[in-house]
Order: sequence, then structure tokens, then C-alpha cells
Amino acid sequence: MNPTLYKLHDTPFPVYSFGPHISPLRDLVLNFKLKGHVQPIWKLIQTHKHTLESILKKHTCLVPLPSSISRVALFGYYPTLILTQLIQKQYPISLYARALSMKKGFAQIKKSLSPYEKRSRLEKWISTGSHYSNIKKQNILLIDDVYNTGLTLDTARALLLKGDARSVSTLVLAHTQAKENHGAPISPFAMS
Repeated sequence: MNPTLYKLHDTPFPVYSFGPHISPLRDLVLNFKLKGHVQPIWKLIQTHKHTLESILKKHTCLVPLPSSISRVALFGYYPTLILTQLIQKQYPISLYARALSMKKGFAQIKKSLSPYEKRSRLEKWISTGSHYSNIKKQNILLIDDVYNTGLTLDTARALLLKGDARSVSTLVLAHTQAKENHGAPISPFAMS
């Protein structure tokens, strides 16, 4: 796999991605999310070691995007937390696994809703967690598996900034070329 991280453009906040959500990366992500295949993800992190280090140097902590209780029950694990722990295993950086949480009863948001209706529902379901007070004055790297429209990440990011985080960027395994809210053209992430 190509050891290039991508920085998405035309997004409302900084997003780094391992690549487009197409095969073989798509298969790797799905096997991780649905079947718990962690080893290929670990190899992906190892492949991007130097670029990841340069991104992590700009951040003081990692925060995984929360999963719903029903999703954790369905899969038996919490994919974004596992991904975050894999990154932390490689790099010495603080991890606040419970800075955010998903309220009980969260349901998948319908694709037919407008972006405003989706954001409104997300704001009701994503809440602060027991580690929320630890994020003050931190440069946070918010971790998720796939970037689609960015609404969930943006809602979580806004909540972290409301808690007095200094900055919030995001790192995702893969990104789609969603055009629902904004296009997301990509370019290889180059160190400056």
C-alpha cells in the first residue's frame, strides 16, 4: 500500500486520511470494522510511520470518535478506540477515550435528512464524557474510521472546542468522495 497520507481540502476543518474508501483500503477498513481484523490496520500505521509522526508532533492528545452502545454491542468492540490505541501504542501521546460519548438510544441518522436536520440530531446524541475536563488547552487529534460528509466529526469537533480545546484536527482510515455537503478533493500530505 502506498505510504502517503492525504490531506482533504474543502473541508470545514483539517482532515488527514490514509486514502480513498475504495479497494484495497475499503476492504481493509470493512474487515477491521465488521470482523475486528486489527493486524492489517497495524501494518498500515507502521507503513505511514514518518508522516504520522509529523502530524502527531502538532497534537498533544488523541480522542476517538464515540461509538453508539448498540454498535459496540453488535460488533463486540469499539473500532475507533482500537484504532486510537494502536496509534498510541506506536507514539507516546495522551489518549482521552472518554472525552466524548454517544448517548444511549442513538440511532443511525437517515440519509434523506437535510444537513441541518442531521447536525441537529447529532448535537442531541454526542455528549461530553468523564475525560472532557482533560481536553482544555489541548491540540487534539480526533480519530475516526471513515470520513463521509464530515457532519459527525464536525459536531464532535465543535463540542471539543466548546470545552476549550486549543485546536482539533482529524485522522481517518479512509474517506469517501461525498458530495452531499461539500466536495473533498485530496492531495498527498506534504511536510513543510
